[in-house]
Amino acid sequence: MDSDSCFIVGGGPSLKGFDFSKLKDQTVIAINQALWKIPSAQYFITTDYTWLLKNQICGFTNLEAKNKFKKHPAEKYFILALGQDRLIPIDEFHCRDRKFGLTYDLSLFDRVIRPKQYGGMGFSFEDFHYGSDSGFCGLQLAVILGFKTIYLLGFDFCNSGYDTHYHEDYTTISDVDSYQAKLDEFLIPYPQALKELREKGIQVFSCSHISQLNRCVLYVDLEKIL
Repeated sequence: MDSDSCFIVGGGPSLKGFDFSKLKDQTVIAINQALWKIPSAQYFITTDYTWLLKNQICGFTNLEAKNKFKKHPAEKYFILALGQDRLIPIDEFHCRDRKFGLTYDLSLFDRVIRPKQYGGMGFSFEDFHYGSDSGFCGLQLAVILGFKTIYLLGFDFCNSGYDTHYHEDYTTISDVDSYQAKLDEFLIPYPQALKELREKGIQVFSCSHISQLNRCVLYVDLEKIL
């Protein structure tokens, strides 16, 4: 794989049983829980406060979790989407979350980005655009870092039965329709962003055979790429 290519690893159920060691020599942007599955990931990005809660990392007393996060060699990005009214910035690395009544200490991240533009694609950190999920932010990061060929893994936007992720770190759902509505909301900004990237000559491929993105990007078999 050339230096202009990268893999962005999400959490969809299409990755169930995948051998992540196959990505050892590739450039990887890990999204949320994928960080723990890929020790060799060069980048990590999240905009998900529930991920911070589940992993007890920022603003909590679980020192073991904090140390584990800090020791992972990935360059770590947090996207503080100020378009959400629930978030109140305090200083460079702290914000107040109205919904959970918590203050987040984001000083464990290498960079905290405060985008204000929803949807579309920016081409610099000063013009970072966010979507409704961390995966969209991972795609935006890959573009800004200069990757010209981008492979999306686990970007499914659907569940497999009652399985919502390839891992079992999160509980399964009981209301499939409600969960799918949430995934459909996550999907909204992708078609326009992918169109803009095609116009710029940036190739994006889906590596999930069940992804809803396969309606607007080419699906490729991950095993054949690797």
